[in-house]
Amino acid sequence: TSCRGSVRRFSTSCRGSVSSFTTSCRGSVRRFSTSCRGNVSRFSTSYRGSVSRFSTSCRGGISSFTTSCRGSVSSFTTSCRGSVSSFTTNCRGNVSRFSTSYRGGVSSFTTSCRGSVSSFTT
Repeated sequence: TSCRGSVRRFSTSCRGSVSSFTTSCRGSVRRFSTSCRGNVSRFSTSYRGSVSRFSTSCRGGISSFTTSCRGSVSSFTTSCRGSVSSFTTNCRGNVSRFSTSYRGGVSSFTTSCRGSVSSFTT
């Protein structure tokens, strides 16, 4: 799924067994949300622009979990529960609240942020 332009609410969800789950958005969005439940080989979300709330969540077995954001964000939140081979989140720009959480077995866990951040939590 992809989005370009001005959107009030952008939401994608998936349940079941998926090889690749990808969402991307460019522009001004009030609320950006992606969620997945089940076995996923590759889970990826990306955003560029101005967003009030950026949220990604996943439950289940995942080979690769990746979220990225560039621009101005009021709230950036990623969470995952289950078994993950690679968990990566990164953000560049002005962020009021940056939060990442994980529960389960993970081979590689990486979080990075560049810019101005009021609250950073992993």
